[in-house]
Amino acid sequence: MNQNPKPLTILIVDDDPGMVQTMNYILTEKGYEVMTAKDGFEAVERVKEKAFDVVLTDIKMPGMNGVELLKEINRLSPETTTVMMTAYTLPDLVEEAKREGALAILPKPLDLDKVTALVEGFAEHKPILILDDDLEFCKTLQNVLNKKGYNTTFATEVGAAIDLILETGYEIIFLDMKLKEVTGLDALVAIRNVDSRAIVILMTAYRNEMRDLIEKSLEKSAYTCVYKPIDIDELIKMLKDIEKKKLQRILGEH
Repeated sequence: MNQNPKPLTILIVDDDPGMVQTMNYILTEKGYEVMTAKDGFEAVERVKEKAFDVVLTDIKMPGMNGVELLKEINRLSPETTTVMMTAYTLPDLVEEAKREGALAILPKPLDLDKVTALVEGFAEHKPILILDDDLEFCKTLQNVLNKKGYNTTFATEVGAAIDLILETGYEIIFLDMKLKEVTGLDALVAIRNVDSRAIVILMTAYRNEMRDLIEKSLEKSAYTCVYKPIDIDELIKMLKDIEKKKLQRILGEH
C-alpha cells in the first residue's frame, strides 16, 4: 500500500522584496507551495499557522535576525528544515546558525541553480520500504511515517520486498532481523544483490539474541540498528539526519 507524499511547502523570508518576488516566482513555477514573509516576526506567525518543509531565510534582517528566527522555528516546528542566506560576512551569526541546525548558509547573490537543486532534493523523496513479517507493526509504522509526509510501502515476505525494490527503488529500507522464512542477514544479502545503494536500517526486538547477526549485517553495509519498541521521535530524527546529509551532498555538487 502506497501513499503519495504531501506537496513540498516553502517559506521565503527576506526584507528585500525583489529577491522574495524572484524566488517566489521561480519556486511557484516549479509547482511548490510557496509563502513569503518580509521579516522574522511575520515568519513566526506564518510558522504558527502552518508547518513548512523548508524555510529559506536571510540572516541579517531588522528586528529579528535569521538566527533568532531559526531558534523560533526549532521551537515551533522542529521538523522544518531551515536554509540561511546572507550577503554579508557574519562569522558569529553563521557559526551560531550552524550550531542551531541550519542545513546550509548560502551566499548572496544566490546561485539559483544551487537553490533549485536543493529544493528539488527536498521534493524528490523516493519511498520507504518496511520489510517485517508482523503485519500490524508494518501498518502502524507506515501510518506514522505517512503522517510525517513520507511515502511508505511495506512487505511481509522477502520475495515480495525484492519485487517492490526492482519495480520502484527505495531510498530507505527498514528490515526486521527475525523473519519467519530467513534471517535478516539473508534478507540484507538478497536486497544488496538488487540494490547496492539503498540505506538499510535494521530493526529487532531481540537485542541480545540477534547481536551476532546485527554485527555481521552492519559489516555488510547496513546503516544502523534500531530496537523495538521503536522510539518514533528518535526514528524521525534519524530520517531527518539522513535527509540533511543527502542535501548537503547536493550542495557540494553544485
